[in-house]
Amino acid sequence: MTCLADGSWDGSEPACRSFCDKTYVPPPSDQLVSSTEEETASAAAVSDGIKVVDIDAPPHGDFLKKKGIDKYMGKRIDVFGHWMVLFTNACESKWGSGPSLGVANQYAQWIDWQGTGKPNNPKVFANLLKNNVTMIMFKEDGNRAMDKFFDKYPFDEDDFPSKKAWMYPHDVGCDETPHADPGDKTTFDNAYCEVVQQIFNMGYRPTYPDVFWDRKGTKVANAMDKNIGDCGHAYDHTFKYPHCTGKYHYSDKTCDYKCLFSEYEYWALTTILGGQDGHLLPPKDRCDDISDEWESCTKDKLQKNDPAIYAIMTDPQYGLPTKLAYGDYKPKIANSSLLLV
Repeated sequence: MTCLADGSWDGSEPACRSFCDKTYVPPPSDQLVSSTEEETASAAAVSDGIKVVDIDAPPHGDFLKKKGIDKYMGKRIDVFGHWMVLFTNACESKWGSGPSLGVANQYAQWIDWQGTGKPNNPKVFANLLKNNVTMIMFKEDGNRAMDKFFDKYPFDEDDFPSKKAWMYPHDVGCDETPHADPGDKTTFDNAYCEVVQQIFNMGYRPTYPDVFWDRKGTKVANAMDKNIGDCGHAYDHTFKYPHCTGKYHYSDKTCDYKCLFSEYEYWALTTILGGQDGHLLPPKDRCDDISDEWESCTKDKLQKNDPAIYAIMTDPQYGLPTKLAYGDYKPKIANSSLLLV
């Protein structure tokens, strides 16, 4: 029951069928499903701007209340017409709206890196919408409120698509971003890692499965295996760093193959776009800070050490971002309804 190569349909699931059969109109669903790329882009372009609203505010408030989200989250920020960032009242009380607005603006820039006012890769954005992705933010990373949320909504991107869920939340702590302190000019923004991982996991993975699926044998997996080389993996007790020649070596024993894969995609893309060598984002000594895990901190080093992933991440057929997101999304078009409010 899948979309066939010639565009015909071999099943009955509305969420997938609409991408093959352009005449098919799916029945109402809890998920936000776009039937065509054109409709997705059109709907996204009529967003009401990037601003903080109450969790129960229209147009998505009733839906989120029905799902019980209002019991855990007090505020939200819509990006391209979707509730892309949800955060707690405690986060806002302690840190203000800076962290959440920083994440929302960054998300918008990763989706529209050209500043056109609409998603630059409609296929990827359609998958993000279809799976109801969202970034969830708590006062501190790993606090009790976060644990309670995931007890209620134990939806893991690593389980996608074998286990279906009505939404896929990805967490980033309000204390993990320098936007919590406007005067902080030295801390690396961990939101880069979390946002980019979600976009790959839930957007690019299902759009280009032979390339970005987090399993052995895909193009990205083959590149990663070669980059890790003889350094091995901490999770299966084969880790040999620093006594090895590989350029990617992660010592976290809890990070399995899927985790390594997701981290690898984040490292590669942000490195190519200049986000890991300290000249665009703080700290200036970023290369030294990450060398125990990621040695190819510059675009040139990555191209030399890992030409396979460099070729994938710069291949225009996959529609990957070509500009680093700075968290200050400002579309070029003067009449865009996505301008900051």
